[in-house]
This record gives sequence, structure tokens and C-alpha cells, in this order.
Amino acid sequence: MSLPPRQRVAVLAIAAALACTACTSRDVYEVTESLRIDDCRDIVKFEEREACEERAGMSYAEYEALRERETGSGDD
Repeated sequence: MSLPPRQRVAVLAIAAALACTACTSRDVYEVTESLRIDDCRDIVKFEEREACEERAGMSYAEYEALRERETGSGDD
């Protein structure tokens, strides 16, 4: 049985975080980057797939800046 992409990433991120108690949010983000990119490859429409890959491949610093803008929060 295969999980939907978002659930698969969430499960793997949680597993990675539990396996590495000293890991930071940045570590978990970077470990799951390839999983996010792989999930984009399932998207058929080129424009949607390209946008997904761009979001999935953003650096942790870019992700943090976007998260701060969208949530108004800078802390984990």
C-alpha cells in the first residue's frame, strides 16, 4: 500500500526526526528534499510539475523566509 505523497513525506520526516534526536528542523528539511522532488515527478501537467519541483528544491533559508512571510513567525 502506498501513501499519498504528502503523507509519505510527513511519515519519513517524523521518522528522521525520531531517529536523530539532535537533528534540527533544517536537517529534517534537507533529508526530505529528494522525497519532495520525487513526489513532483508524479504530476502530469508540465507547468504544475515544474512549479512543484521549484518549491521542493528551495533551500532551507528560502523556505524559512517564505514561512516567515506567510505565517509571521520565525521560530520553530
